[in-house]
Amino acid sequence: MPPVKFRALWRTAHRLPAVVAALLLTITAPALALDNPPLVGNLMSLGQGMNFELSPDRVWNLTADRLKADHEAEIVEAFDGVLLKSGDDFLRSDFARYFVASRWVFMRGNVEIRMEGLYMQAEEAEFDLVNKTGWLKNGRIITPDSKIAITGETITKVDERSYEFERATLTSCEGRYPAWSMKVSSATITQEDEAILRNPRLRIEDVPVLYFPYLSFPTRTKRTSGFLYPEFGYSTRDGFTLLQPYYWVIDEEMDLTVYEDLMTERGLRQGLEYRAFLDAETTIYARGDWLYDSKTAPTLDDEEEQFQRDGLVRPNHNRYWLRGKANAHLPDARWKVKFDYDFVSDQNYLREFNSGALGYNDSRSKLLDLFGRDIATKDSLTRSTTALVTRDFQRWGLGSAMQYTQNLEFGNGNAPPDQNPTVQRMPDVTAFAFKDWIPGTPLEFQADTEAVYLWRRLGSDAVRLDMLPSVSLPLAWNGLSFIPSLGVRHTLYEVGGEAAPGSDEDEGFLSRTLPQAGATAFGEAYRIYSLAPVPEVTEANAGTAVWTGLKHALQPRMEFNWIPDVDQNDLPDFDDTDRIEPTTELRYSLTNIFDRKRMRVLQVPRPGQFYETVASQDYREFLRFRLEQSYDFREATRTEDLNEFPRRPFSDILAEIILSPGKYVTLTSRTFLDPYEGNVSEQELDLGLTQAGLGWLRVGFDFSNQPDRFQRREDPQVKNLELDAGLELNRFWLL
Repeated sequence: MPPVKFRALWRTAHRLPAVVAALLLTITAPALALDNPPLVGNLMSLGQGMNFELSPDRVWNLTADRLKADHEAEIVEAFDGVLLKSGDDFLRSDFARYFVASRWVFMRGNVEIRMEGLYMQAEEAEFDLVNKTGWLKNGRIITPDSKIAITGETITKVDERSYEFERATLTSCEGRYPAWSMKVSSATITQEDEAILRNPRLRIEDVPVLYFPYLSFPTRTKRTSGFLYPEFGYSTRDGFTLLQPYYWVIDEEMDLTVYEDLMTERGLRQGLEYRAFLDAETTIYARGDWLYDSKTAPTLDDEEEQFQRDGLVRPNHNRYWLRGKANAHLPDARWKVKFDYDFVSDQNYLREFNSGALGYNDSRSKLLDLFGRDIATKDSLTRSTTALVTRDFQRWGLGSAMQYTQNLEFGNGNAPPDQNPTVQRMPDVTAFAFKDWIPGTPLEFQADTEAVYLWRRLGSDAVRLDMLPSVSLPLAWNGLSFIPSLGVRHTLYEVGGEAAPGSDEDEGFLSRTLPQAGATAFGEAYRIYSLAPVPEVTEANAGTAVWTGLKHALQPRMEFNWIPDVDQNDLPDFDDTDRIEPTTELRYSLTNIFDRKRMRVLQVPRPGQFYETVASQDYREFLRFRLEQSYDFREATRTEDLNEFPRRPFSDILAEIILSPGKYVTLTSRTFLDPYEGNVSEQELDLGLTQAGLGWLRVGFDFSNQPDRFQRREDPQVKNLELDAGLELNRFWLL
């Protein structure tokens, strides 16, 4: 039956017997459209559903086990299984009263609401469906993005974007005593604007640990142009400092930040930071800052004491640092492009300006987060700029790079630039044949090839072609694997230019051939143990977690590597490829791995139903214990320096333990035991505690006291303690 206007239906029904009228209303109720109509009789049954048309594009559908209407008061009452729904928004309760004239709805008993992406529940609630205002009594709101739950005695929806809370609690954890929570006397939260908390108290496991009389932070999820928080401070070197950034949203994919950094003792430093996210594979981050420094250090005596040890001076007023990275692709998206640049004016710039929004630490952290590629340390005297183009084919890959390395020891008042021996690689072409089967044989083949032009201001240059093909034979039997391999490295040089003074390098065509061989054997044996029965999935068992299974695996492994001793002194020495050290070494290890299987009974939020009891199964490797050692056959037959260094072919024994019983705690211990002295030569210990949404604590201790041996002369003694902690007050504040 097509929808009809309520007034016309009323005129027709008035002439029929009451039973027929009630039947008509029951059949047509789900399709009724109310246009400010009078209601049918006093508390006449309306069946199980009806529609409320608030606007041409906003219709609310009301269904319940039983509906009644009051004609004179223009009130509709719904009982049991009440659901008021419009699109993705809904209101659910045991009882509801809808006021037709004001478009106001009152709900009571097990109230559940989803409106504009927020989930709510309460004992009682009232809402103006037109203006989207209302209140909750003893209510709770769950934000869908951050999964933050906010409970309060009274929650008022002031307008379409603002909420007010009285005596409220904020947390992202479940349970009677959540891992963290924040209690406030009152709060006002406006979406895409700000949140204001009055008397917030941070609690850990229901124990108060931190108090603020007032706390405000932005709630914007969309980027907005404007001034960012300034930085200010004082130091004897820089004087009073004030850094003011301005953030400009260029469009949805690009933004630019302008920095003005005033230092009363140094001058005005200016910076730019550009970011672009053009598509899924194109990210650009470019940054640079410049300072005309009123302070210089033209002699070592003018340098600060901490910078005098490098023997370098800094006479320049103009100081700068350019850095950035990019991931992109050519018009043919199969060709990937990576570009890293890092160029600085002098050796002290990054050591002096390592903190703050323009400092080394901030730039390095952002580059690592965006690209996963690091930059040189702030103390490094060389900095590299690299452009790389690569493409992976089905069985082989190709790459081409250009790399320029800046050496801060030369120029800028230090050593003459024409005495710079730093090697530049322009261009560098590499090809890889990925490991694959040789058709018709049981063998696997792989190869690495590099062709590079190497040049430098002081010393010879060369074109070098380095090829390393190898074959291997994978064998497997009853859970054991054995893979012998054989390769031949062949290197060709065309050496030119002028050799460095005192060098015995030859010119012209040179070559080197180095065979190498190896073998790897490994296997795994495991056993699975049943620990406990699976818990019953009931609401009473919610929160129960039981280890139901345990897997113990043993993984022995042996690796042998051999490279002969070939004289390479007649070859030029550009990098490690030109000097391949001889090797005859056997490395063996045994790893114990313990995995647990856990069953949990959880209550998870569902659309239209705030919590559903479900079973969850997960696995975790909670303990890994590895013993490793190597034996050096060359050291066992060494004949030189025996009076000073006795032969010691066995390496230190490594005992590594990684313990992670839960997602919050990780303990890593690496202990090196000297088999000859019987003591600990090195110890690395790291304890990490992490709670998402709360913070972290990490304690690390490194100790090294390796004895003086032939293989590792002049190894320094090290004792290092590291402490790192963070407290996430909310999404925007980190202590």
